[in-house]
Amino acid sequence: RDLRRVPGDLSVAAGRARRTEAFRVLTVGSDCATGKMTAALEIRRELEDRGLDCGFGATGQTGIALAGSGIAVDAVKADFVAGAAERLTVEAAAGRDAVMVEGQGALFHPGYSGVTLGLLHGVMPEAMVLTWMPNRPRIHGEDYAWTRLPPLDDIVRAYEEAARWARPADTAGDPPRVVAVSCTTYEMEEAPAREAVDRARELTGLPASDPVRHGPGPLADAVEAAVEGRRD
Repeated sequence: RDLRRVPGDLSVAAGRARRTEAFRVLTVGSDCATGKMTAALEIRRELEDRGLDCGFGATGQTGIALAGSGIAVDAVKADFVAGAAERLTVEAAAGRDAVMVEGQGALFHPGYSGVTLGLLHGVMPEAMVLTWMPNRPRIHGEDYAWTRLPPLDDIVRAYEEAARWARPADTAGDPPRVVAVSCTTYEMEEAPAREAVDRARELTGLPASDPVRHGPGPLADAVEAAVEGRRD
């Protein structure tokens, strides 16, 4: 089975995701390969263990293999990336309390920022979880040695601003925001890893954790609180 085969009837995005009853959460990253799929799956598992019916919207091959459905957005023509994100969000959200959508790329990546913006505007997230590699001050790869990533709190603000660009004028409640930071620390020893998680909390004022190393509890707490806040 070709997991990158794109549906032949994709349309451009038209804000359809905003009408889902399920609370929409998108994982976003400071860079590519910072654990967006892993964070989404770990948070989803924790939420389901707590009794919340949570879907998963897969946007890459591995996510599709795990979920059994989704759209590999890196194979979608640029004009239809947001439309693909919209479709998979609506499908994964159907009948659920919440849906975690797997992010791709990063707003700050010179090569892959376009797919990230397409996902933001297609998913129309009500909350985001930012994935961050503490020991990566630049975009990964020799071709990007000339880059430098902004401070973590600036990255949070940039994603919140970009998510608001497509916010419906008649939407009530709080604007979309980053609710937690998922720290990817597998390249670090334990003590520096814990220090990095503490630093993420201090810089952003948000809950933070490495969901694999230290557990997804604080991240799931933040998402669950956002879901309950929308219900209220």
